Amino acid sequence: MKDYNYNKNPAVSFWQNALLDAKIITLAHQFRKKYNMPRDGFDSYEDFQKWRSEIIKNEGSDKGRVENFNEFEEEAKKVVSYRGILSEYAFRRILIDFFYFNEPSEEILNSSKYSELGVSIIKDNRRHGENIDDSVYIKIGAYTPIDSIKKYIEESRELIRSAQTLFAATKKLPKPKKQKSRKNFNRDNLVMFFVELSTKELKEFTPELNARGIYREKRIAEMMKKCGQSIKPEAVKTVTQRRRKMIKALSLK
Repeated sequence: MKDYNYNKNPAVSFWQNALLDAKIITLAHQFRKKYNMPRDGFDSYEDFQKWRSEIIKNEGSDKGRVENFNEFEEEAKKVVSYRGILSEYAFRRILIDFFYFNEPSEEILNSSKYSELGVSIIKDNRRHGENIDDSVYIKIGAYTPIDSIKKYIEESRELIRSAQTLFAATKKLPKPKKQKSRKNFNRDNLVMFFVELSTKELKEFTPELNARGIYREKRIAEMMKKCGQSIKPEAVKTVTQRRRKMIKALSLK
């Protein structure tokens, strides 16, 4: 599992929480199996292309693969609350990387940070020749200073919030869950790597703890210390409990 940097990016927080909930992991396993994919996705783009070429050779087109992913995407939208955090486009990009390669790239997560925001020029009630997206908009003059825009937004908090509330009600959009930032996500990934080791392996890596009765959490804490990470033995148990859903999903065959 990739180590994502903790940088107060709502897209990163969203994805960390989705992995901890583990529904998206179990769902991906099901749809990968339906189309004879590796259980945890492909290790490289070359492997993916080789698999895709075989599909086109056998089926005459790529249609089945695309339909399988689209079905996965629709089911993913039912188990992961992304609205209010990510745009449809950003969520789809994350899902594509995750479905085929088991992890969205850091570049995609970073670019999704403000995916519900954007700058568009609207002329003759159209945007770049396309229909205007349904959303809440703020009208800005061609020469309005940025400082004035900031001041307007600050002074119009209630008006903007009311417009957002009305839009959400008319579109029947559920309020997104508050995303808890997981600043120790990277550290906990390393903890879980050590948790998977056998007691014999832990003893081999921690020969300095040669007294009898040394429990696993103590050895794992010592291993973390050697890796420059500080964690108390009792916190190791807490991390394991917190990640039980993810562990179960990843271990299902």
